[in-house]
Amino acid sequence: MRDIVDQLIVWHGGRIAGGLAVDRQGTMYFEYAPAWLAAPDTQPTSFALPKTIETFGDAVCKAVFGGLPPAERQRAAIAHNFGLSTNNCFRLLAALGGEVAGALLFLSEGEVPRTALVGNTPCGLAASALAELIETMPLAPMLVGEGGARVSLAGAQDKLPVLLDPSGRIALPREGEASTHLIKREPDHLPGLAANEAFCLALARASGLDALVGEWRQADRPYLLVTRYDRAIGKAGSVERLHQEDFAQALAMTPDPKKGRLGRPHVELRPDWFARRQPTLIQNCSASSMARSSI
Repeated sequence: MRDIVDQLIVWHGGRIAGGLAVDRQGTMYFEYAPAWLAAPDTQPTSFALPKTIETFGDAVCKAVFGGLPPAERQRAAIAHNFGLSTNNCFRLLAALGGEVAGALLFLSEGEVPRTALVGNTPCGLAASALAELIETMPLAPMLVGEGGARVSLAGAQDKLPVLLDPSGRIALPREGEASTHLIKREPDHLPGLAANEAFCLALARASGLDALVGEWRQADRPYLLVTRYDRAIGKAGSVERLHQEDFAQALAMTPDPKKGRLGRPHVELRPDWFARRQPTLIQNCSASSMARSSI
């Protein structure tokens, strides 16, 4: 008998996909909602979590959902600000799961996704406010402690989800509002990184690749403004969250070792693994993984 102490409801596209629970020992479990399983138009939240009535255990939950919060220094700073362990994936998602990479939302029981202010014009930041925000990103990653949106993005680099007002000025997403762009702050120890990334993305597009659009900008310090690969603009200007996962999540590899020696994952992608999956979903997974590697 599991001694469940808390549960997050996993939402996808305005519908409940399942529940992520944790017991007193910190063990996580995931189950799909019956309505999600019964619906013919729903998809698995991960290749590692096929649509089935079974309960998925801690190892696969950590592999799939543990890859959503930020990594390394950002993760440590966020955990410190919330008084959490960096390994406490469940509590990190509870604090930050309102806007993660992809289409999933992690909300408390009884909480519903906020329809995010469709039709309301975002308020662009003044130049001085933007410069201060970028400068303090390492101190308050993902706006932790600033009363902003509950946001979380995987990866080790400093990133901040934002959107643009009609004039192109950067604005912060309000709670429940999906971001459309990322700010990547240029670190002190890597001068020229923002310009290099903008150049590489432009070169990739000029070569015919469907690369992201990155723009070099400066607000006291240089930064890269890049479009999010997991967002699309829908009808009436609404922002659609696109489902995604990387190969480490799909293969149920835990987040820490997925970046191996020299940054190369230690995993053999066997042909029979692909053969068991739907071709369309594999294409989506491959495209998302390649796009993610450039962010």
